[in-house]
Amino acid sequence: MKYLISAKIGGESVPPDKLLEAYKASQDYGNKLMEDGTFDCMFAFFEGGGCGIINAGSHDEVYKYLLNYPMYSSFIWEVKPLLDWNKTYDTIIGALK
Repeated sequence: MKYLISAKIGGESVPPDKLLEAYKASQDYGNKLMEDGTFDCMFAFFEGGGCGIINAGSHDEVYKYLLNYPMYSSFIWEVKPLLDWNKTYDTIIGALK
């Protein structure tokens, strides 16, 4: 199943002396998940934060990936399950018949 993950800045601040380390660890973690196919794509927002499409078998699995993100507590997260476009329309059309 695919999920849209969106993060905006909020939550706990990273202490200035740990900021460089936190950003590097977060970048490494994101790159690892892109390389292994867990994420289809990831983008940063101009004002901070970002979004991506993650592949996971359950809501719990998505939560575990987010909790392991090194800067997890520095963001406010939004997670939306995504439905297949044509299957969704087929379901709606079928229900309307």
